[in-house]
Amino acid sequence: MHRCCGRKSEINIQGMKYCKEHFLAHCLEKAGKVVRKARGKKLLVALSGGKDSMAALSLLLKLRDEFHLKVSGVYIDLGMKAVADAREIIESFCKKEGVELVVINMRNETGFTIDELACKKLKRPVCSSCGLIKRYILNKFAVEHGADFLVTGHNTDDEVTFIMLNLTAQNLEQLSRGGPITLTKPDMKLVGRLKVVYYLTEAETRAYCEIMGIKYHDAKCPYTTGASQKRMKYYVNMIDKEFSNFKNGVLKSFRELLPALESFNSGDAVKHCTACGYPTTSGVCSYCRIIKHGKEN
Repeated sequence: MHRCCGRKSEINIQGMKYCKEHFLAHCLEKAGKVVRKARGKKLLVALSGGKDSMAALSLLLKLRDEFHLKVSGVYIDLGMKAVADAREIIESFCKKEGVELVVINMRNETGFTIDELACKKLKRPVCSSCGLIKRYILNKFAVEHGADFLVTGHNTDDEVTFIMLNLTAQNLEQLSRGGPITLTKPDMKLVGRLKVVYYLTEAETRAYCEIMGIKYHDAKCPYTTGASQKRMKYYVNMIDKEFSNFKNGVLKSFRELLPALESFNSGDAVKHCTACGYPTTSGVCSYCRIIKHGKEN
């Protein structure tokens, strides 16, 4: 029995026990900490069909009226056989909840799918190329459709992994882009990110979806094998088991450090790509170089 309400404890995550009602309240409270800073804004939810983005969309819908939000979804069909069921999951959920959804076909945008790109001789790992392409397409779509924020499914585990990777690489400029919210910069054609499940762990987003009966895609992507992010996340979870509250401690310390990192995110080094006009730190952006390479090989 839960000691606070007397109900049966159905959820036990990292030593914290909740009844169903209080767990859902816990998730809404954590999401609300981020969403309240976007009151009245137009939010575009980047959906992958995974537990994190599905939980983010569901929580936004529950908070929509309270914070006067305009919520719609976008999904990029990457042409990957391994995630073929994701589109159906997303379309079914959005139809049921009455959420406007736009599906972007990657082949129409780039001339190839991720599976086809993986067969080419790339200068960077497929996982890295895929992530870069998705970020570019989502940002471009968000800019063109006047979104105030692009909502992503980055959770506590993702953020701690991001922090540890960039700390060890001494990449302070990239690190300065962390946190639950990044601001929109219209002059740079850059839409801010809103990480609705920033304060929830992977275990919590999974439990949320299962309790709410939300179907999600859970197959592993074949292109993440050996990826540095995947390896770092494994070690972060191992450390968290050994040292209690490790993830929350890193997250809290990082938020305290963010103001000191602002000078590294001034945008002075950012230019407009000479090919597409979107942000880059070089003459031609990485997206345009990947597209050119993909079409030539």
